[in-house]
Amino acid sequence: MSKPARVMRHDLLRGGDLPRPSCGVPIRRGLVGMITKIVEGQFASGKTAPTSQRQSRRVNEVRLSPGTGDGAVMAKEHASTVGNLLSFARRPRIEETRMDDTISLSQRADALEAKMARELDYIVIKSRLYSMAEGDMSPAPNAGALMKDNPSARVLMGDDPRLPPMPERPTLMDFFKYRFGPCMHLLQSARHAVKADLPEKMVLACLLHDISTIGFIRGDHGYWGAQLVEPYVDEEVTWAIRAHQVLRFYPDESVGYEYPQSYITSFGQEYRPDPYIEEDYKRMRNHKWYMSGRQITVHDVYSFDPNVHVELEEFTDIIGRNFSQPEQGLGFDNSPIAHMWRAMIRPAKYL
Repeated sequence: MSKPARVMRHDLLRGGDLPRPSCGVPIRRGLVGMITKIVEGQFASGKTAPTSQRQSRRVNEVRLSPGTGDGAVMAKEHASTVGNLLSFARRPRIEETRMDDTISLSQRADALEAKMARELDYIVIKSRLYSMAEGDMSPAPNAGALMKDNPSARVLMGDDPRLPPMPERPTLMDFFKYRFGPCMHLLQSARHAVKADLPEKMVLACLLHDISTIGFIRGDHGYWGAQLVEPYVDEEVTWAIRAHQVLRFYPDESVGYEYPQSYITSFGQEYRPDPYIEEDYKRMRNHKWYMSGRQITVHDVYSFDPNVHVELEEFTDIIGRNFSQPEQGLGFDNSPIAHMWRAMIRPAKYL
C-alpha cells in the first residue's frame, strides 16, 4: 500500500523531494525548511556552505548561528524541536557519520521521522494520479486509520505548510514565482520571440507554452496549458499553445524547423507520435493560425542555453497588456478552469 506523505516525512528531510526554487524564489518554509537546513549544513542566518564543505562537514559540527528575519523566527518558534534534533544528531554513533554517507543519512532521517511522528499536524495523502505516475496501483492509504494512529493529526484541507504561501488573489506572476518549477526555458523562448519582432500576443504564447509542464501535468502539456489560459488570452494564443504540442513532432523546412535531435535521444529512433497527434497535425497544418503554433516550436528549440539568464520582470508589461488577470485572482474567478489553478495552489488537498 502506498504510504501517505506526512508533512515531516523523512524523504523531505533528505531534501530529495523538496520543491526547488522557481525563478529565483526561495521556497523553504517553517519547520521543514529548518530541518532541511540542519541536515544540509545550512544555518538560520541564511548562509549556505559550499557543496564540498557541506558534504564533508560532520554532523556534530552543525549549529544554529544567531540570525535575523525568518531564520531567527523559525529558530524561536521551534526551539525545542530543533534542540531535540540537534541532540539526536550529536549521538556518538551518528556524529562520526559524514553527510555524503547515503545509508546513514537515510537511517537518521527514518529515526527523526519516528521521533517526530507525534508532533505532526497534518497527514498528506497523494492523489491517485501521483501514485500511478510512480507505478503504484495499490489502494490509497486509509485516512481514518492514519488519524487513529496519530490522534492529533488531520488530513490536509488548507494551505500546504511545505509550500510557499500564495497571495489571497494570485496573479500569473505569482504562479511563476511560487508554484511553477524552473522557468528559464520559457523566459528564453519569450525573449527569442521579442528579438524576432513577433506580436506581443505571440511573445506571451512563447512565455506560457510549457506552463503545464512546469506547474501541472507533463503529458499532453500543450492541451493542458491551452486550457489553463483560455479564459484570459486571445483565442489565437490558446490555439498556438495547443498546437505546439503537436507541431513539434513534425519538421517544417519553410521556417528552418527540424525534428529535434533531443527527441531521438529521449524517445528513440523508432518513436512515432500517437494516432491522435497525427490526426491533429493534419487538421492544424491547414489552419489559418498554423504559423502561430509553428512559431512557438521555432523559438522553443533554441531556448535551452544554460548561460543565458532572463528575468520574469522583463515581460511584466506584455503580460499586463495581453493576459486578462481576474480581479478575484486565478483560481477564484468562477471560470470553467478555476479549479485547475486551485489544484496548483493546494496540490495535496484531501478533497
